[in-house]
Amino acid sequence: MGWFFSLLLIFLSIGSYYLTDNNNQTIQRMKLLPAKQEAIEFVHFANVINDYLYKYPDKRNSGGTLTSEQIGITPVYDIHHIIYGKRVYIWSADTEGLMSALQQQTKHSAMLGKVKNKKIVDNQGNDMGVPVPSSIPEEAIVLIN
Repeated sequence: MGWFFSLLLIFLSIGSYYLTDNNNQTIQRMKLLPAKQEAIEFVHFANVINDYLYKYPDKRNSGGTLTSEQIGITPVYDIHHIIYGKRVYIWSADTEGLMSALQQQTKHSAMLGKVKNKKIVDNQGNDMGVPVPSSIPEEAIVLIN
């Protein structure tokens, strides 16, 4: 009978290990979920702005920002944009998992970077060679269009 309890204890220990490991994986996925949602909104925001500028190309030349009324959405997350030098810069503060989620969402776009020393650098740390508007803070994640 003692062997039965020993065997039962072994199975419970193994089961507990797998259950704990599975819970840790679930917790990690849940931590990254807000970043994935923000990345989806980030790209949607960029698309809405581009659609607006396609309809009103003169706005691209005038620069500045567009209002929520003009583009028809208000971002839930702290996502900003500016039209500068005929380019659209969409940016947000760097949060855990956001860059990775944006890379997935944009299929590793070459126009995705991060502001470092007032330069926008790609994932390899290379200067992208585009001017950085003064309104974009250091360490922000930027999508250029």
